[in-house]
Amino acid sequence: AEILVQIWYMQDAAGTVTIDTEEADVVHQTIHGQDVMIVSKVYTDQNYQIVWVDEIQQYMVDLIGRDVALDDLLPIAEAMLHG
Repeated sequence: AEILVQIWYMQDAAGTVTIDTEEADVVHQTIHGQDVMIVSKVYTDQNYQIVWVDEIQQYMVDLIGRDVALDDLLPIAEAMLHG
């Protein structure tokens, strides 16, 4: 099992970030007032991604759980968004 946090700072940056949603379950919800996208996809194991963009501070967060339950990832996202 593995949990990764990737943060991209977008201020004065050019480029794109791609989230693999092909053949994945995608759910949009709100956590602490922030819109997030939850992507569930099976590669060799179950993977979840919780992704959000903070347009005011200009960064994007990609919280990834590989072979980690969504119920274990959500509290991490909630803590990151609450703090």
